Amino acid sequence: MKRFHFFFLDGFDLDEEGFARARLMISFALVEVLFCLVCFVLHPYLSFYTPRIAFLLPVVLLLSTLFLLRLKTGLHLAIQTTIFCFWISFCVGMYFSGGLLSLIAPWLGLLPLMAFTLVNQKNAFVWAGISLTTFVVFAFVHDNLAVPKAGNVYGALVAHLGLAVVIFVFIQLFHRIRQHLLTTITDRNNKLEVSQEALAARVKEIVDRNNSLEKHWHTLLDISKSRSISFGTLEEALRDITKTGAVSLEAHRVSIWHYDRTSNKIKCLLLYKLKEQDYEKGAELHGEDFPRYFEALLDEEIIPADDAEVDPKTFEFKDNYLKPHNILSMMDAPYFLDGKLGGVICFEHQEHRHWLPEDLLFAKALSDIVPLVIRSIQRRDYEARIRKHKKEVSRLNQSLEERISERTQELETQNKQLAEYAYINSHQLRGPICRILGLVNLIEESDTKEKEMVGLLKASVVELDDVVKKINEIVDAGASIDRNQLNGWVPSES
Repeated sequence: MKRFHFFFLDGFDLDEEGFARARLMISFALVEVLFCLVCFVLHPYLSFYTPRIAFLLPVVLLLSTLFLLRLKTGLHLAIQTTIFCFWISFCVGMYFSGGLLSLIAPWLGLLPLMAFTLVNQKNAFVWAGISLTTFVVFAFVHDNLAVPKAGNVYGALVAHLGLAVVIFVFIQLFHRIRQHLLTTITDRNNKLEVSQEALAARVKEIVDRNNSLEKHWHTLLDISKSRSISFGTLEEALRDITKTGAVSLEAHRVSIWHYDRTSNKIKCLLLYKLKEQDYEKGAELHGEDFPRYFEALLDEEIIPADDAEVDPKTFEFKDNYLKPHNILSMMDAPYFLDGKLGGVICFEHQEHRHWLPEDLLFAKALSDIVPLVIRSIQRRDYEARIRKHKKEVSRLNQSLEERISERTQELETQNKQLAEYAYINSHQLRGPICRILGLVNLIEESDTKEKEMVGLLKASVVELDDVVKKINEIVDAGASIDRNQLNGWVPSES
């Protein structure tokens, strides 16, 4: 059926409503054509007053009207022509079948309904007027009809006029209801469109936030694998963290501060500026100058300030910090060392910005990396000191072993010297002394041979003196005392 409709409507640029009206018009025409053809075929068997040829007139007119659509004469003209064909058909039928008393007369009420359905309310009023006029005309020419019928013509006129009025009232009420329904549907469609737009905006927001979270997740994963975080110096790690935070959040300035609990101040360890792609450090902020901010910082919560100049936690920075650096929004996330506040990582924006929950989540996750870096560097320093101490202990142990070995050798040498000295003392020194003592005793007991004994006594004394001198020479020279050195010139003990 659609192909049949498209055959006549090919080439028309119609919206959905226009296409529906065109299809309905074609359907009306086809039903009328089929009805007339059936009547034409069954005419010999039925008692129709209307001539048989009259049934072919609507067929020809309606089919001609449909083919006008192929000529692209316009849908409105085709609809009006179709309704006009219906009116001609009804008038011809009424003329040959009794006028107002004909069974065809009520069908004139179909015309305003068709006009209302296919065109609009105003056109329905026109065809309602045409139908009423037709009833009046047939009432006055009833006696001149081809086949007049006996009956109350004026009663039929009143009945048909009443039918026309009823149809007119129905059209009016239907139009109002239709307009109300259309208005309601339009309002609901508008609300639905607004809801759909809001839903689409919400979906877009969710998708964007999911994309942002995914981006932040990959960023945190990449920075956790960074060599500077695991093996670099503190400055290398802080450079990587600040630059990554600035690029990921598109923040103009990102800095990391250390909190000094003793002096109640924070000191900038490193600041990265996104536009200039430059670093700086060394700035200090004291608690007595910014008490509200330090009080909020000690609460150990993230500080998101969309408008930093009026935010109750950051407004104190307005003259001394925010305006000089053209900062309008800031977000500070504290980090902790051993369960206590260790410092803060600060994201600063030079435009008004609303910090989203995923921004706060990313800032908190990035701030948690800072103490890991500090503890990692401390651990590596501690391990390096341990390795250095181990080397020192090993070196000291080795040196101690060497000193013990040297000392042992020295002791062995000293022991050997003592043994040699004991031998010399007991043999080479003791021998002359004993002889001297013996000679002294003999001199005391005997009066004879004094000269011979004095000579022997003198020789023993000389011998003892030579041994002592030799020992002194060896000692003064720092050489070792060896019995063989003395045996080479001292006579052996007899």
